[in-house]
Amino acid sequence: MGVPVTEAARDGITYLMIAAAVPLAIDGASTMNRKSVRVVTVIITLLAAVSFAVLFLAARGVSSLSVERIGLASMMALSIGVSMGFVLGLGGRGVKMVWLLYVALLLACVLITGSRGGLILLAALVGVVGASRNARVPASKLFLGLVVCASGIVAALMVAAPNLTSAGFLQSRIDASILVMTEGAGQDTSGYIRARATGFALDAWNRYPILGVGLGHRFPDPTPGGYMVDFQLDTAATFLAKFGLIGTVLLFIALALIATPAFRVHKNLQPRLPEQAMMTGALAVWVATLIFGAPTEDKGFSLAVLMCLLMLASAFRTKPSLEDLAASPDEQLPTPVGGTSYLISARKAIKFTRPTPAAKL
Repeated sequence: MGVPVTEAARDGITYLMIAAAVPLAIDGASTMNRKSVRVVTVIITLLAAVSFAVLFLAARGVSSLSVERIGLASMMALSIGVSMGFVLGLGGRGVKMVWLLYVALLLACVLITGSRGGLILLAALVGVVGASRNARVPASKLFLGLVVCASGIVAALMVAAPNLTSAGFLQSRIDASILVMTEGAGQDTSGYIRARATGFALDAWNRYPILGVGLGHRFPDPTPGGYMVDFQLDTAATFLAKFGLIGTVLLFIALALIATPAFRVHKNLQPRLPEQAMMTGALAVWVATLIFGAPTEDKGFSLAVLMCLLMLASAFRTKPSLEDLAASPDEQLPTPVGGTSYLISARKAIKFTRPTPAAKL
């Protein structure tokens, strides 16, 4: 397509990072346990959430802060954090408020920018719901989780909005949302821009239907009167435009293989890992994001994939916690690498050792 190598490399680095997430997760799990991975995930997602708020408030010209960027601003990176918070907050026995408030803080950082798309993160609930015996969130707790998160979000916005945004900004965004709901999507500027972006992407795909225009191609700005060009468009049709039919199919096959550990069940490993529920929750967010665009175009997507796989790999290598024992009193927990297995009875845990192959993703 005559695209400079540097341009193709800049555009393709996101996809190289996704591929690199697999070996990095396997290597990282050799030195990190479940607890340390969760701590790192909390730190990374909080930083990504705050960075998102700072960047997009500055981009909208409503920020009262003196900085415009402090790190990787990514909504996709938050997908694993939100999913983890719901699983740990609502799974097992009782409700852990601190995890639900953590989820509320992540969502508040996105919503304070006026981005309605941030609500797509709640799709994680669809991915984590299920039977408690499968280390998932029972449906009976979903409403409580939503109430706690909504309360936390409102409280956070009431405190932060007057200090971080210009007067009336959030109210204007709320009014715009109400207008869209009452008078239809035709009143939504964002929806109009996204429709134009889809048209640009499909035009590019029509010209090169098999292999697409390739990496490094710059698309026109779909904003009316816009003059800037970029590597991506806010539409799922970006996949077809860039990679064509063949490339899109191969890409989705690769992503499906990466997601396989979230659904894999070994006959001798019961119950399923809570980390599997966390990954399916993140996966639900990624799928839901297709409504607005291509999740893989967000550089934080590769970070989310890395954390998902790192959680799973470390869980297979880690001794079950007391929380696991309490949540699954009559089941056998996963066998960690090294051959030590833990068979849990209703009254006590019986530890025994046997040779086992290394746990695989």
